[in-house]
Amino acid sequence: MYDMCIISLGGDKEHCSSLLERFPHARVTRYYNDVLSTIKRSVCYARTTHMWVVLSCSACDCFDFEFEPVPWERYQIHAWSAGDQKYGDIMLVPVHEFKQQDPEKLEWFRDINYHPDGPARHAWPAFFAGDKDLTQCIRNTPFESEYAWFTTGTGLMTVPYVEPALWGEKHHELISFSKDNGVNLVPREAKKQVVTQVYDYHNLHRRTQVDSQSQDIIFISYDEPQADSNYLLLQQRFPNAKRVHGVNGMEKALRAAAEVSKTPWFYAMFAKTRLHEDWDFGFVPDRWQAPKHYVFNAVNTINGLCYGHMGIILYHKNTVLDAPPWEEIDGMDYTMSFGTESIPIISVYGEFATDPYRAWRTAFRESAKLSQWYRENGCVETGYRLHTWSSCAQGPHAKWVLRGARDGIAYYEQHHMDHTALKQMFRWDWLERHFQELYALDQ
Repeated sequence: MYDMCIISLGGDKEHCSSLLERFPHARVTRYYNDVLSTIKRSVCYARTTHMWVVLSCSACDCFDFEFEPVPWERYQIHAWSAGDQKYGDIMLVPVHEFKQQDPEKLEWFRDINYHPDGPARHAWPAFFAGDKDLTQCIRNTPFESEYAWFTTGTGLMTVPYVEPALWGEKHHELISFSKDNGVNLVPREAKKQVVTQVYDYHNLHRRTQVDSQSQDIIFISYDEPQADSNYLLLQQRFPNAKRVHGVNGMEKALRAAAEVSKTPWFYAMFAKTRLHEDWDFGFVPDRWQAPKHYVFNAVNTINGLCYGHMGIILYHKNTVLDAPPWEEIDGMDYTMSFGTESIPIISVYGEFATDPYRAWRTAFRESAKLSQWYRENGCVETGYRLHTWSSCAQGPHAKWVLRGARDGIAYYEQHHMDHTALKQMFRWDWLERHFQELYALDQ
């Protein structure tokens, strides 16, 4: 019987003990970052012409360790695959040849005989990240083994995965098995590198073999005349959509929607919008990134602008639930006060000008917010949108859209140093009072 080196990958006390019972002469050595360097240290203690190298993750109870290479193959490394993984967990190493070649990489050894149908691996430990930030879960989890499963909303019981390479050209690879990167095999090495997002890690691989989790759809309405008809259109195409109605204040309505949602993100659709015929709620958030909101475009049917205003927003639920009170948040836009990404896909038609007040209200709030952004960064695109709101409108209540835009610009210029006054624009009751103050005799 040849000498045996058992390379412990951590979290494998039971597996190592089982091998030592069968082979009392075996030596157990800790895995030192890669298989090659561990073998180089181990062959120094070899007393036989060949040495078995067994990674502790191998389920090798039925493997034949009495294998003897034929004479013309005695100088080769014999490696048995781990399932579909060519770079397997069991090797028979010719000690003298290995010392002479001293390869820089194990797969660069001159003669390797890869044997198929090697033993499978023991299951890696599994951790459920759920609604949490995947990056922080990886950073905060104590790794006892070389790899671990990290899953979010998608189960892994039916994952047709390929085992990661523990040696060879792709060792320490972090592998995703779903489109949203919610099902992952993560190497212990990644814990040292990920800081703000999984993309910080240097060795990533994606295999979209598992369906991503669908996110809830929440229809948010307050006093919009077209709310019921737009909700009916939504339900005809997406029967599982839910509704939150009558909550005063955007941040309160979003919190109510987040409490209704059962998924890590939720799509918010607003009552003054009509679903675009090509929109399908098929977008999935990227779990390798830090959690954020995703803003989709809306076609403004009054002035022709097309950008995120009135568009469907995919909100990160925990960000909404953990947000500080609105009064403590800087800025005038609740959504943009947190991490967001704009996705240039049209989601809805914005049809807000149903009467003088609602036409004025939407234009007033949006133009005031655009005024703040333009003051802060002078962006040409923001300036163009601001000019369009205040000069272009068509439809039965077009003049109220223009009045609202100009009033919003004037209000911001008058109160841009008054944080409390600007926050009032988030309250429907204040907006209605302000409108009546301006136009009680002119409707």
